[in-house]
Amino acid sequence: MSGPVRPPLKTELDNDTSENRPVNTIAFANTDFTLTNVGTKTTVALTGGAGGTIGGSIADTQVAFGTAADTIGGDSSFTYDTTTNQLRIAGISDNVGEFIIERTLGNVQKIAIENDSSASPIIRVESAGTNTKLMDFRNTIAETSVTAGLGGFVFQHQISGNTGSVREFLRMTTGDSANYEVVFNEDSKSSQDFRIESDAYPNMFFLDGGFNKIFMGNGSVSNDADLGIVQISVGNSLQTALSLISTEGDALGAPTLNFFRNSASPDVQDAVGRIEFKGNDSAIAKTEYASIAVYIQDETAGSQDGDMRFEILKGNSTKEYLRMNSFGVIFNELGADQNFKVETNDDANAFSIDGGTNTVSMMSSSVVVSNTLMHVNSGNANYDFRVDGEYSDNLLRTDGSIGAVGINTAPDSAVSLHVKDYNNQATVVRIESDDTDTSSSPILELRNSRAYDPAITTANIGLIKFSADTVDGIETVGSIAVQQDSVASFDSTSMQFKVKRSGVEVDNFRIRYSEVVVNEDSTDCDFRVETNGNTHGFHVDAATDVVGVAAIGVTGLADNNPKLQVNGSISGKMPIIEDNSATVAPTSSQLSGQMFSLVSGSAITLTLPNSASLGDHFSFMTTTSNLTVVTTATVTLNGVGAPTTLNANTNYKIYKVVCHATNKWTVDVS
Repeated sequence: MSGPVRPPLKTELDNDTSENRPVNTIAFANTDFTLTNVGTKTTVALTGGAGGTIGGSIADTQVAFGTAADTIGGDSSFTYDTTTNQLRIAGISDNVGEFIIERTLGNVQKIAIENDSSASPIIRVESAGTNTKLMDFRNTIAETSVTAGLGGFVFQHQISGNTGSVREFLRMTTGDSANYEVVFNEDSKSSQDFRIESDAYPNMFFLDGGFNKIFMGNGSVSNDADLGIVQISVGNSLQTALSLISTEGDALGAPTLNFFRNSASPDVQDAVGRIEFKGNDSAIAKTEYASIAVYIQDETAGSQDGDMRFEILKGNSTKEYLRMNSFGVIFNELGADQNFKVETNDDANAFSIDGGTNTVSMMSSSVVVSNTLMHVNSGNANYDFRVDGEYSDNLLRTDGSIGAVGINTAPDSAVSLHVKDYNNQATVVRIESDDTDTSSSPILELRNSRAYDPAITTANIGLIKFSADTVDGIETVGSIAVQQDSVASFDSTSMQFKVKRSGVEVDNFRIRYSEVVVNEDSTDCDFRVETNGNTHGFHVDAATDVVGVAAIGVTGLADNNPKLQVNGSISGKMPIIEDNSATVAPTSSQLSGQMFSLVSGSAITLTLPNSASLGDHFSFMTTTSNLTVVTTATVTLNGVGAPTTLNANTNYKIYKVVCHATNKWTVDVS
């Protein structure tokens, strides 16, 4: 206002206890106020309270605060020291918060600690009176770095007394605008652990700084080297120690447990990863009972091969049971006495391998295979064995119920081995040998292994049958048989070739130990040998009892007519019997045209046989002596009854002797 006020201004309090007049200046000490006009009177009202009067008192270093309405006070628990520039709040009770910031709607509450130097701002917790530092909370980044988006905090703790070392517990920092980290125990102190409790487990997550191990679950961490860096302990048998869970909807988004051997020089048989299964034994000694390990089989880039092995403890010795690599799936790679077994719903031994006996068994040992034997149906049960081929459902078939084997067919109950032609094979059965020994060849043996019985003189040894479907059904139409032939020791046998004639098998050809017989059964069966130009080069006619050479035998001849017919000339050497004895008596086997050359130096007597029959004949001559032909009582000579004699004294003369009737001889001495 300019110039004097007329009348002079008067100031007074609301309660009229004081007034000043005249007044030229009214000053308000940094206080909000309001003016109210009523006529010529203006009332000044301060916003700080009724009447604008605030009372109270505070001590040195105390921070003033409202203790009541329009009253300012202080407390020794809330002070500010200008020497140390410290604001101190002292607690009244252990259960009362000492510093509280409440959030009001629309505003964000914060505590800001700033420093205008390069030093880091600090929040420090000290013990009362001694100024012993208990914990520091400080910014790790200088103010000059804040502008680059970097920052962090460090939580520190005083170890022992005001002069003890300060240990960092927790650090939260960022190295750049994209990388952040929270670090516990940055100083790597062995006695500094980290622990998280759950409702039931005090060590739900426990990091042991001294053991360098992490423990999770029920119990406590162990420094046992075999237990590894991370230990998980379950509280009971119903809990699962570790679960890997994926919520990925992709077909390939399964949980993955990754074992990575980060070697700069990988090599064959390097271990890539290993899972060990351990437990205590009866002596409470830690024991590895099983393991799964993976090795490098081939590290070559572009052709890498892996090798996985399953090992189990057996007899206190670790044995490898299963291996999987580029060569296949291998059981018992190291060749130990280890068995392999596959069970079915009904058979506990559907497939088994006995490592000790080197045998393979199937279906409760119905099939047993060793290095020397494959034994099917070893239990003698009603089990069949079948192998199918391209053209047959029974390429090989054994029938356990009838004890028979079929090839290309199910076996007939009447045979032990049933072979059937399938797909029109040119050869049904072939027995072949590639032995280079000139004395060796394929052998088909029919063996009768019955025990020797001297009381049996005739018995079948082997039989080959030829059967066909006739009007009467399947019948045997031919056979080849070998028999014990009337000799108890089996030293002599015969082979019989039989065919069917008018519905009856007849023995047409027999090879005996002493002879070869054609038409043993004496039926109308001829014997015929063909040559290149003659169908009857040699022919025995059974009906006429005639033998023909190069000609069919003539029928209808009388019994005394020739039984040998030759179509052509006959040539051959005369059989000569040289005898140097003084007495000669031809036998019945020497009466078929033989020539006797008698060379004794003394007189010779020739006695004619008394068992001669029509057609018997022989010749004789002498070279050195006189010869007399004599007869016995029943023999005639040249029509003269016996006894009679005939002199044949001419040397080198051939005398022919012929039997023209039974025991009737004629000697030509002309």
